[in-house]
Amino acid sequence: MRICGGLLRLFVAAGLLAVCVPLASGQTRGQLMALDPTGQFMVDSSGRPVWIQGDAPQTIGVQVSDADVDRYLKDRQARGYNAVWIILHDENDQNNKPNNYYKEPPFQPRVFVDFGSAYWRRMDSVIQKCAAHGMTVFANVTFIGLTLKDAYSLADVLKSSHETMKAYGAALGRRYGKYSNIIWLLGGDADPANAGLFPKLEDIAEGLRSTDPIHLITLEACRSWDSGCKVNHSSVETTRAAFGHTPSWLTLNWVYEDYKQSAAGCARAIREGMPAILGEDYYELEHGMTDLQLRNEGYWEALGGCSVGRLTGNMAIWTMGSWRNTSGKTWESQLSSPQSVQFAITGRLMRSRQFWKLQTDTSHMYLVSGYGSGTKLSILARTSDGQTMIAYIPNGNTSIGINLKGISDAHGKVRGWWVNPATGAVTALGAFDNRDVRTFTPPDANDWVLTLDSDSAALCAPASCLASASDQH
Repeated sequence: MRICGGLLRLFVAAGLLAVCVPLASGQTRGQLMALDPTGQFMVDSSGRPVWIQGDAPQTIGVQVSDADVDRYLKDRQARGYNAVWIILHDENDQNNKPNNYYKEPPFQPRVFVDFGSAYWRRMDSVIQKCAAHGMTVFANVTFIGLTLKDAYSLADVLKSSHETMKAYGAALGRRYGKYSNIIWLLGGDADPANAGLFPKLEDIAEGLRSTDPIHLITLEACRSWDSGCKVNHSSVETTRAAFGHTPSWLTLNWVYEDYKQSAAGCARAIREGMPAILGEDYYELEHGMTDLQLRNEGYWEALGGCSVGRLTGNMAIWTMGSWRNTSGKTWESQLSSPQSVQFAITGRLMRSRQFWKLQTDTSHMYLVSGYGSGTKLSILARTSDGQTMIAYIPNGNTSIGINLKGISDAHGKVRGWWVNPATGAVTALGAFDNRDVRTFTPPDANDWVLTLDSDSAALCAPASCLASASDQH
């Protein structure tokens, strides 16, 4: 056994289950999100399970005014969002690059060394506002980029010494170590094939951990389905895979996938045994994604092994309207976009059941027919105690067969519900026996979510309440 970034883990073998014992409760008390004692899902400061319903306004700290920060956060809080991805140091995406909206420089003159006081005071304010709105910040310490041509911080990181990178991490840890709403994010399209890069990222992590032993740390490698990523796909779809081992500081697995492979990325996370978040997939207003496809990847991920939750994205919102926004839409208009609304439905649905107990049915023990493949993949997750099964059917023309013996009920009864993931409308199916296999045919040709519960549990209609956390484990 070894100490891993505040966690004690026993890694049986590469790719197998990791057994985690998190930081002592005194060290995580007061955090908006921290790992629970099993090390497999998130809890709030009171120990209640938290499902991450996150957004990616990556440039919000550098591209818009203080008033617009407030406007964005107020909207997201009202929709149930509880996490945001923010780039602390961005050399490329904002209009005043590398400075912020107020033309304040992040460093002057030496990058990663001489902190611009006005810039960082304003970043402090942004993160504090996030906390006031109940948002945990995935704090991207500097966005790396795929290649030198991308004009992100890859060149500056590579030419900086190991000592400089460690000192940068240590400085950030001292600055934000006592904040209640930080999860550290390294990388950002970081390609392991760039010689010397990952050792520098590990330097930053070492520096962070030296001054901040509390907050979780993760990393986004590059998505190798994109042409610029030099390594083969199987080596980078998760943080742990990008390293080929588990770094001592890595406490949260980050899955980065395209639309068609999002289920596969989360499935790999299951095999690796670490708590995983879907950090980035295909965004709204990008890659020609339709509303249906955005729902597809969201439910494949939520039910497919990305156990702590998901960050969604939208081109106009991640750019906050900068020169990088080619969608023709304003970020303000996208606060009520279809994906913004529909992912809020996903969040309500997940929180209305004991999501922290959900386990993906990878062997089709319960979803026994009609599960399909590729873009027609149906997926099912079951709580470990058999109280609930949730299935997502992307193609309503497909009937699925479910082994109802997967539901544990004192009287042998199952209560079912159809949920329309586009509107949130719920249709009750009533109660029926939990015997053998039952065929379920969606109400129409659209995508649907089927929720099956123990009748004796007397649970609320899906997405209409918060699940009880009285029996978390």
